[in-house]
Amino acid sequence: MRSAALIFSIILSMTVLIACHQMIRAEKVKEDFLKKNPSFVVKEIYVGEGHSDAAEFHIKYTKPDDAFVYEAVWEYLYDDKNGWVLNSIRDQRRINLKLI
Repeated sequence: MRSAALIFSIILSMTVLIACHQMIRAEKVKEDFLKKNPSFVVKEIYVGEGHSDAAEFHIKYTKPDDAFVYEAVWEYLYDDKNGWVLNSIRDQRRINLKLI
């Protein structure tokens, strides 16, 4: 009985480690976004749709000397060789919000 619990714990731990390894983090998305847009300020990043090998991120940001907030949708795909890779940038638009 005790060895079954130990085996279950090991399998569960390995599953969690593998899942965490494959999850893309908002910090990577922000870093990638700012590499392409160094003068922009990221206000918010949240996950849209996704699954184990694809993730969609909504990035709200501002531009220098502009009172509007913008939003872009970036899609990442996971592959075993390169990890998470930016696949597409969609729906870059101005949101009808002004910063005060």
